[in-house]
Amino acid sequence: MSENSNQKIPFFILDSYSKILNENLLKEIIEESDNLKITEVDGNTFIELRSLELPEIPRERKARRTYKIKKKVITRKIITSAEQLRRKEGEDGERPLPQVDPSELQLIIEKRMEKTHDHQEIVIKFWEFYNQHEIKVEENNFDLLVEKNDKVLLHEMKTITEQNERSQVIKAIGQLFYYEYFELPPLLKRDDVGIIKMAVFQKKLKEDAHISLMKSLGIHIYWINEAGEIEGEEESIQFLMDFVSP
Repeated sequence: MSENSNQKIPFFILDSYSKILNENLLKEIIEESDNLKITEVDGNTFIELRSLELPEIPRERKARRTYKIKKKVITRKIITSAEQLRRKEGEDGERPLPQVDPSELQLIIEKRMEKTHDHQEIVIKFWEFYNQHEIKVEENNFDLLVEKNDKVLLHEMKTITEQNERSQVIKAIGQLFYYEYFELPPLLKRDDVGIIKMAVFQKKLKEDAHISLMKSLGIHIYWINEAGEIEGEEESIQFLMDFVSP
């Protein structure tokens, strides 16, 4: 933050809640309270102070065990063959649903519906890739989990069509952050491992803005190309290759 720079920054407040709509901006305002001045021009409210720099979101976040929500049993299951990942036609429809509260049941149903043949083929591509590098792969409540040394890779796989790219990106982001904070830490043997979020899509996203958004949130992005090979955002591919290197 430059000491000499000075600019006007839009400052939006919800009238019904009198709440600043950006938590990071609010924290910065509090820290810089001695230097700010609030003015109103043509009905718009501005904060006048030195330029604000919002903190970067790290790609890797250390595991935490401090979050506690409703107790849920989650197991870690090592995958030793691609057949364990393939879903036979009608398989999910024959499995009994667990006795849980309605909100949790809906999530379970949606997750089962997601695991179509196409979805599982994406999972298998990554299982084969890691297997070639002799890295153990796990499947549980997450689509794919890989642990090596001091890093854990949390994968969320999504099929996409012409109509649902937006909604699938939103789901991938939400699930990765939720799993990272609430469901993964209790499974880890160590508190100091870095959790890395990875979104994998059936094909390359059409909207570059979706890729930029996920990068800004610290999520690595991958997809399967027409030749059936793993591709991805440049920095993400480099990370993956470094990860599997001996």
